[in-house]
Amino acid sequence: MRFADGSEYEGSFENNLMNGFGVFKWLDGRVYSGDWRKNMMDGKGRLEWPDGKCYDGEYKEDKKHGKGLFKWQDGR
Repeated sequence: MRFADGSEYEGSFENNLMNGFGVFKWLDGRVYSGDWRKNMMDGKGRLEWPDGKCYDGEYKEDKKHGKGLFKWQDGR
């Protein structure tokens, strides 16, 4: 699905909301692949930035929550 702002989502829907597993791509190059609930990142997932940073872990209502691993561009 392509949104008016050009971002894209491919994955599961429930009641016309992103729900289940899916991949969302923002125009700035960020990509999230993981669990969605009511149009929000919620559950396990991976968010990658175009500069090489990434966070692989748990989310709740679009925020990092619980356990996860953040990797900086320099490998830290």
